[in-house]
Amino acid sequence: MSPRSPGPGGRLAGAYLIFASEDEQLLLLGTVTPQQYAGGHATGFERIDLTRGQVTAHENWHRHEDSVCCPSGAVTVWRVGDDRTLEAGTPRVTA
Repeated sequence: MSPRSPGPGGRLAGAYLIFASEDEQLLLLGTVTPQQYAGGHATGFERIDLTRGQVTAHENWHRHEDSVCCPSGAVTVWRVGDDRTLEAGTPRVTA
């Protein structure tokens, strides 16, 4: 799970560092951070899925109109670009 620390107003922050292996060395491809935020609290990750050449980030956050039990969600697909760094796609709101 990603490191999380309390931020201003009790919000949580999180990120994933994504590495690849090349010539027995670690290569940092990038940092996956939440991409969808429409106001509210606790933007973060439900999970990430790693597949060859891409990272799928499942985000969640509580908008003002969400119940405590049921955060909103979004999925962002990050792809490895020609320069071997991660590039975020457009978030797709799922809930």
